[in-house]
Amino acid sequence: MLCSGYGIIQHRDQQRLAGTPFFICRSLCTCQRAISSITRTKMLLYGDMEENPGPSLRRMQWNCAGLSQRKRLALHKTLVDERIAFCLLSETRMTPGEAACFSVAGYQHHGIARNCEGGGVSILVREDLPVETGMAVVGRIEQVHATIHLARVTAVTVTSAYIPPKHTFTATDLDTLLTTDGAQLIGADANVDALAWDRASPLNTKGETRTQWCIDNQFLVCNTGECTRYARHHEESTPDVTLSRNCTVYMWTSLYSPDSDHHHIFFDVIVGDDTDALSCSRLRKPMYAWLKANWRNFRLKVDEYCRKIGIEKNVNTLEQKLSSAIRIATKVSVPRGCRATPPYWTPELAKLDEEIAGCGPSHRREKLVATRK
Repeated sequence: MLCSGYGIIQHRDQQRLAGTPFFICRSLCTCQRAISSITRTKMLLYGDMEENPGPSLRRMQWNCAGLSQRKRLALHKTLVDERIAFCLLSETRMTPGEAACFSVAGYQHHGIARNCEGGGVSILVREDLPVETGMAVVGRIEQVHATIHLARVTAVTVTSAYIPPKHTFTATDLDTLLTTDGAQLIGADANVDALAWDRASPLNTKGETRTQWCIDNQFLVCNTGECTRYARHHEESTPDVTLSRNCTVYMWTSLYSPDSDHHHIFFDVIVGDDTDALSCSRLRKPMYAWLKANWRNFRLKVDEYCRKIGIEKNVNTLEQKLSSAIRIATKVSVPRGCRATPPYWTPELAKLDEEIAGCGPSHRREKLVATRK
């Protein structure tokens, strides 16, 4: 694909005037993958280190519109790939039994189930982060709270809230979201329109109430004006709002999600004035030890569950039951292993890196061994 200097896209096999300038269009995703590959390769050379992210926490907010099994797998992959410290979910649409036993590998869960009028909200926090669960309220505003304790007596309270579209609320109802005088983050699917976060939709009464409440309680709106919801038969809108107080939020981004009509919202948050790293190391997925698998037991288990399927005419239902049988047999027959969590890239390792670059071949191996240790 070629792009002319005037912004007209042309294919390579198309005719063009002699002397017309053109430039090769490189995909942004391709460049990002190349940069990421180079960075990871360099870290692997020095003992599989992780870059120190500094005093920040990576955070995610998402209206999942129902957590099906497929969405749960996609959510876990996103949490691991993006190194999410905590995630705020709304409209999980889980029953009380599902909410009680719901879990994501490597994360703690705190949430409430769906009632007759709401959709359910949840908070996921990394297991290696100390967290104190707060109140969970099912009312005019569905909300759950959790306090994450960080280094040097630093803490941030995170809140996941959901307001159904047909519900009205007052400033008194919004005051129930206030649980601390310190740092607080609120991720809410408010279903309101205001110029502070949605310039495409007209202002309504609920939006005015929400905006005035933010001003009165010194909350900052972190949205950048990007839409957070896409519907095929409706115009783009911004029902999802991110509010912060006594903490710094940056790199707020809304990205399209193929699993819901609401976008994924990512951003980083800085709490306090400390310069030490708050983020945890990259969460490593547990791996299957395939060489230690009991394949005879695997075949017996698959045959056992397949006999229970019976005659099924629906191809989709048959595929789901067969996949479930394979998944259960794999869990029983194949042991799991766990990768070691890589340490951070420290200033001492950076100094060794400079020494390795400046020394000769005879001493380079000794330095590399010291770096890996």
